[in-house]
Amino acid sequence: LRIAGVMLLAMCGVLLMLWNPQLEQPWPQGIADWLALSAGMAFALNNLMIRKLRYEPILLKTQVTWAGCILVAGFAVLIRTEALPQVDVEVIGWAILLGIFGFAMSNLTLQYGVTHMRAQRSAVILLFELVVGGVSAALIAGEILSFREVIGGAIIVIAGYLVTLSMADDEEKNEQT
Repeated sequence: LRIAGVMLLAMCGVLLMLWNPQLEQPWPQGIADWLALSAGMAFALNNLMIRKLRYEPILLKTQVTWAGCILVAGFAVLIRTEALPQVDVEVIGWAILLGIFGFAMSNLTLQYGVTHMRAQRSAVILLFELVVGGVSAALIAGEILSFREVIGGAIIVIAGYLVTLSMADDEEKNEQT
């Protein structure tokens, strides 16, 4: 029950960060929003599958994730209605290096972490991605963080802390019995 409450608190922080008061309804407004929503759902499903297959080798799970990304990206390229942009070879090279090293390292660490953590804990910790994304957008892209976004991020961090406290209490009780 405590974990459910903390998850609800974290989701309230997420909703606060993502809420756009100008919208009349909370539905995605365009193709980018729908793609972002589907990516989030795929990410969550990926984490559940990692957890379900926790006894399988991490390298196997990483390879399957890469294959899935390649298949989905290939399908997305095939169904595009607009032409692909012209890109310099140097940009393609940097993108490949980023994919190989950036995606590979993040995926391997994700696989390890999700495999070795309880699902509730990893779910709350992974919500911290929203905080990192918001701060990165401010620092790198010069976007302005609103008070609402800062408070939402703080709620997510607090939820992560509370789930850690709750799990420490549970572990302490188990050790005493």
